[in-house]
Amino acid sequence: MAKTKQKRGAPVAEHKWEESLSGFMEWLEANERSTHTRRNYRHDLHQFQLWYEHPQSNARPLKTISQVNAVQFREWKAWLQRPAFSLIPGEKTRAAATATVNRRISAMHSFLEWAFNTRRLEGQVEKPKVVRQKRLGHRGLEKKDERDLLDSAEGASPRDRAIIHIFLYSGLRADELAQMKWSNLKINGREWGFLFQGKGNKTRYVPAHSKTVAALKILGWAEHRGTDRRIVDGQRGPVNCRAIQAVCEKLGVNAHKLRHTFAHNFLKGGGGIEQLADILGHEDLETTRRYVVSSTGDLHAAMERMGAED
Repeated sequence: MAKTKQKRGAPVAEHKWEESLSGFMEWLEANERSTHTRRNYRHDLHQFQLWYEHPQSNARPLKTISQVNAVQFREWKAWLQRPAFSLIPGEKTRAAATATVNRRISAMHSFLEWAFNTRRLEGQVEKPKVVRQKRLGHRGLEKKDERDLLDSAEGASPRDRAIIHIFLYSGLRADELAQMKWSNLKINGREWGFLFQGKGNKTRYVPAHSKTVAALKILGWAEHRGTDRRIVDGQRGPVNCRAIQAVCEKLGVNAHKLRHTFAHNFLKGGGGIEQLADILGHEDLETTRRYVVSSTGDLHAAMERMGAED
């Protein structure tokens, strides 16, 4: 039986699915959600609609938002977890990653909560439990791979080598580095750091490691300090996010993996998880914990240290 909670007194009018979806997208934009986030929400909700109207599920048009209930929500979750699925005839798909399943569940839940709060739904639709994911090892580079990357970077251009060093020693996102200006660099004596508007338009301060400082000097700090010129420049002007990601890919690594590597190394170096959350720009510590899963090597080393104390 479909579960709802916190019912309101008077029944609400029927609201069309497409109109509600457009209203939700407008609400996301008004609340300064990024273009990337809004695109993901729209895609995930469209996937639910495709599933709902598929011959193997409800096989009828999704016309109003009130057609959605908790049972269907759980059935959709189960569908997403199938080894392979396709909602479009002839389309070849792979099994959805756990993170993708959870993202789609979260998107649908946010949409339904918004619909309830704006009186498009009479009651709240119960959210299915997220899918637990077990990991053996963190998602960054192991030490040997990190050393190999730094060795490879020595053969790259000074600019590309500096980009790798900034990622490894700051934890910045690729889009943040692409938008970073010299005026965002703050210097107080020997302390350097970035002060900027990060994800969600939140002001963030990221201290600069000595190797980040060295990289910034290579990129032209002496010439451009204090200006609104982008820190990462090319022959034709500022380098965009995709071009920065391509620098990493050319050296055989994903830019986001370097962010995970930084997080892992920061904690191993004695930093706290709250400090790491501040540097990475996370409001929720649960988000930060995704970055700090121990590697199997770390676990073995910890076990050996335990034995050494006897």
